[in-house]
Amino acid sequence: MNRISVFLSHSSKDIEKVRQIRDILEVLDYEPLLFHLKCLDDDNVSLESFIKKEIESRNIFIYCKSENSESSKWVQTELDYIRSFDSKRLFTIDITLPFKDTLVQLLQSITDIIKKNRVFISCSHASPDKEFGDCIEKFLTEQNFDVIRYKVLDKSHDFEHKKSLVEAGTFIAVVSRNSLGSIYCKSELGHALHNYNKSPNTFSNKIIPIYNGISENLVLDLGAFNSSLSHFRGIEVPYGDSLPPEKEAELLKLLYNN
Repeated sequence: MNRISVFLSHSSKDIEKVRQIRDILEVLDYEPLLFHLKCLDDDNVSLESFIKKEIESRNIFIYCKSENSESSKWVQTELDYIRSFDSKRLFTIDITLPFKDTLVQLLQSITDIIKKNRVFISCSHASPDKEFGDCIEKFLTEQNFDVIRYKVLDKSHDFEHKKSLVEAGTFIAVVSRNSLGSIYCKSELGHALHNYNKSPNTFSNKIIPIYNGISENLVLDLGAFNSSLSHFRGIEVPYGDSLPPEKEAELLKLLYNN
């Protein structure tokens, strides 16, 4: 798994407390970024542009909340920008609490971060689905997602398999003529739907269908994979073993938003 990059939004007046948060994240093998901007004026346009670029390059955002940060123009600008495109990856911890309580909040946030960053890919092992799955796995790994994909399945893996489905924040179902006939793909989707139905409104529990060379309407007409797929926004791609660039962008948008 690649390191998850974390942007720490905070007031420079709280820098000592925030450095403690940064140190914990580094010990846990995250890649935190914080700025100590005590000597810059409030109207530095080039700095604002620089910070926005740094925000865009991060996977996760942690807001270190305090009276100082609530009254900071820079912090509120950062938060407004983050919320404008991806509020679901923003976590808040209250650094005015006793440190042990702040630590509990941080560890809970990290648990949520891990789940949201973990993607389970379900696809047929027949060509070209296998190669298409390889392509998605490679792309998401490059985007710092933790990808789970079973390439060899048998009954001895059932417990581990189901556990992985629960632990993943996103379930990607590659729907094709091959997967429509796969017992394993149907079983994986059934477990994913069960997990989703237990908490359907949480960001860290979503299903994304990718229709490979088959239309969503055809799948629903066939009654295959349950009509439940109609509840989820999906992507249709030409039949093949690769994900076109414009579809990569569409997939990221679905991963990062409801």
